[in-house]
Amino acid sequence: MIAEGKNAAVFVTGDPISITDEATTTTDNTTYQITNEAKRVLDAETPMVVKVNGIAGSTGFKVNLALGKVIFDNPRSPADVVTVSGAYLPKSMAVTAHEFSFGKAVDIADVPRFREDYKRKLVMQKYAYGTISQWDVTDTFFTDALLSATPKYVVFDSGEDGAETKAALVFFEKDEIKAAVGSPQDAAVSFISADENVS
Repeated sequence: MIAEGKNAAVFVTGDPISITDEATTTTDNTTYQITNEAKRVLDAETPMVVKVNGIAGSTGFKVNLALGKVIFDNPRSPADVVTVSGAYLPKSMAVTAHEFSFGKAVDIADVPRFREDYKRKLVMQKYAYGTISQWDVTDTFFTDALLSATPKYVVFDSGEDGAETKAALVFFEKDEIKAAVGSPQDAAVSFISADENVS
């Protein structure tokens, strides 16, 4: 299902900066978010270590790279301390936009076994997708960064009272982003997420 909304902010990211045992905060003992807002966009290329009470684990949780969240399958004890090590991407706002559509999807593949009559399907890539339009380009400093083939950090705000803000690391269609830089009011730019754990 595609959701439509207003107010998207596109950030370009810099080189990864390492973090060690970065503190997290929780309100429900299930979702733990990096406390320092500046360090929440995590680098997918850097190995990440999640520790609970100083002990590293690899199962029972997923990580949302775009929001710096560790989401556990089951609630933790209120006394548990969760930390994250790895690297974050510093970010600078490049452009805002005033219209967007945002959806989530998953690819399902047929994976029949050799000489087997029964069909088998397997969940493959999960991703977010959509378009951004009505760009408000205020600074040409970021033009080269917008055109580069690197993921951009995008925050989507529906403008509805009480609605949770969505965020994702995304890739833009290069020809479309080039058109948007040249004619920001008219161009709609397609995107697909770089991280399957989108909010």
